[in-house]
Amino acid sequence: MPEILKPYHRSLALHFELVDKLRSHSIAFEKSREIVNSWVEQPWLEGAGWQEVWEDVCEAEIERW
Repeated sequence: MPEILKPYHRSLALHFELVDKLRSHSIAFEKSREIVNSWVEQPWLEGAGWQEVWEDVCEAEIERW
């Protein structure tokens, strides 16, 4: 489980940081787009192997997964 939590903690921290940047009403559209794209990329989630681990967790915890 700790292998899953570390990347997702980073993801949550990034989310808060980016939302704070997007709150400004004077932000340019292109800058907003860059911020959203940086959130979509989430590079540490790809390399974490979280999908396989998540599937294992769901299989263990959810009946008929």
